[in-house]
Amino acid sequence: NVSKVEEKGRETRLRRALSDVELAKLIEGAPQYRGIAYITAARTGLRHGELALLKWGDVVFDSETPHLLARAGTTKNRKDSRIPLTRELEAALLAHKPDDAKPTDSVFPKGVPRARTLKQDLEQVGIPFCDEQGRYADFHSLRYSWATHLQRQGVNSRMAMELMRHS
Repeated sequence: NVSKVEEKGRETRLRRALSDVELAKLIEGAPQYRGIAYITAARTGLRHGELALLKWGDVVFDSETPHLLARAGTTKNRKDSRIPLTRELEAALLAHKPDDAKPTDSVFPKGVPRARTLKQDLEQVGIPFCDEQGRYADFHSLRYSWATHLQRQGVNSRMAMELMRHS
């Protein structure tokens, strides 16, 4: 019986969401194969490891509501989840998908950028990795960007919680 450690007020790294302008600059300034990973993370809230395991069979374009399937075997909470695609992301993924892609092929065959690469891409386009308030724009910040996007779109908090895959 181990009690849970109280973490509130002890966060080691404060994060921030990227603004829409910053996100657009990052995607435009990064090589295409990294930009598509950034936009996918920022418009689905998928974590780094979940993105790395994403297959073309998990991306459903021919549905009334195009979506990604976050498979239970790849997610932190070990539950299947369907995440709707924004029009912007749907178009980007369709353009990125090879004509001969098999359902078992990785969506990101060159891998998902690591923190060091993201930091370099941010600095390349003039976005500070750490802002004047001491908040970082690391890879997990792309989940913050997803949450902010949902809020701006008027998604109610219960639905946003489900889309973020929080319990």
